[in-house]
Amino acid sequence: MSVSSKSSNKPPSVTVVAAGREDLEGIASCHEAAFPGEFLTLLGSGFLRAFYRFYIDNPDGICVMAIDGENKRIIGLVAGGKPGLRAAFTRRHILRFLGTSFCKFFIHRRVRRRLGEHFVGLLRKIGRKIHLIPPEKYPPAPEEPSGTWSNLLSVCTHPDYRGCGVGKMLMEAFRIESGRRGYSTMRLSVHNDNDAAIAMYKKSGWTPILTVPSGTYFKRSVGNEP
Repeated sequence: MSVSSKSSNKPPSVTVVAAGREDLEGIASCHEAAFPGEFLTLLGSGFLRAFYRFYIDNPDGICVMAIDGENKRIIGLVAGGKPGLRAAFTRRHILRFLGTSFCKFFIHRRVRRRLGEHFVGLLRKIGRKIHLIPPEKYPPAPEEPSGTWSNLLSVCTHPDYRGCGVGKMLMEAFRIESGRRGYSTMRLSVHNDNDAAIAMYKKSGWTPILTVPSGTYFKRSVGNEP
């Protein structure tokens, strides 16, 4: 797939195309440059290659990348697809990366915090399911029939290319691919302290539908262009 951008600031040779296994090294490098010190980056390049390979190989996954053709460089990427894929990835690879996560837990405070959040969230989910703790006090996000919406999990732009419209191109590519696969809406979530991402999503036509302590959930119709 190739998507053009209306931004006059973008490098003239940038295109957005479907990612393949042969691109995993460049994808991991782009992610590391875009998110230095973040949770997934701290788990290492091996984890990132496995993570994005899962979305490339899975028929329900979406993984596209932005390339600067002049420099032959991957400068951005977006991944997502059918809701539940992240949980499926975790189930498949948890034993493989359990040792890495355990080591990083003692080294990096951010890893400890994120793993702690996941663990507490899991305990709360189990507690609510077996009625040991009351339901959440805030209202749930609006529900839609299964199979009608895609989940945007990750989008990033290399720091050297920010402000050039690359993020907008990637978001548009995800919208087009979601529509091609028959989805009518898209969802995503973001941590509340990520002001730059929240601003980009709002500018790209996404609407906040729920804010909870762990983050803000957004929704956007596939049929509406920004």
